[in-house]
Amino acid sequence: MDTFLEILKMYGIQLSAIGAAISFIFGVYKFQSERRAAHYWKEFEVYHELVKNLVGPEKEGDKLYLVPFLKIKYRFCHSRESGNPLKIRDLCKASIIKSYITFLETALDRQAAIIFELRNFKRYYPYTLRMLKGLKIVWDAQPGQYPRLNEELSLTIQFIEKNKKEQGQN
Repeated sequence: MDTFLEILKMYGIQLSAIGAAISFIFGVYKFQSERRAAHYWKEFEVYHELVKNLVGPEKEGDKLYLVPFLKIKYRFCHSRESGNPLKIRDLCKASIIKSYITFLETALDRQAAIIFELRNFKRYYPYTLRMLKGLKIVWDAQPGQYPRLNEELSLTIQFIEKNKKEQGQN
């Protein structure tokens, strides 16, 4: 007991510094691990929200969302009253058509931005690549329909494939 007290008298300052350092290091480690876990779950939520906004339905119970350019022809080529086909120039003048097309262009831009943002989620590269290749097949089946989306899909697929190779992921 006497030797312990003498050691404490001789090295008390050093032992206090070591104890404080250990406490500080443990606090930093705990902070970093909690921060990493919070970041992990935040990234999970953001990624899945982006995927939902990219391919999910607009409302509960709807089919999967694909920008519906083909519906313009179906919906607006016949007037409701007479059933007569509208002329192309009438189509271009109709304000409802212009607002619908504006909505579709906005939806396209939103989807293109989401596709671009998916590049930031390295942890999800394998799934993102499979999903984007699948979407590209579906959207390519309608030639000339989604040129901006297809371009962004191709660029993002190339980006992810290149970065997967650099990171050594399969």
